[in-house]
Amino acid sequence: MLSSDAAEDPETLAINAALAALAASDVPSAGPAGAVRVASLGGHLVVNPKPAAAAGADLTLLYAGTAERVLLLQLEARPRTPGRRGARRGEASAPAA
Repeated sequence: MLSSDAAEDPETLAINAALAALAASDVPSAGPAGAVRVASLGGHLVVNPKPAAAAGADLTLLYAGTAERVLLLQLEARPRTPGRRGARRGEASAPAA
């Protein structure tokens, strides 16, 4: 059984719980695995952000895998707008079409 409140990311918790159950079982698997969510908030990378913070992120990445393999990769990003932080150093933001 897995219990969580709305303050934590249920996807990451559920993936880690399922992977822990698989590792504890007799089912053959690729070894220990885990999941993590990373978000870009205000130009800083935040590991396992709260859902409310992740909702306003410029970019979020959900990764699940082993030391050798990627099992799941989910990426969400907002489009850049002119003048928005995040352009590469020395690169001007392109005007919106």
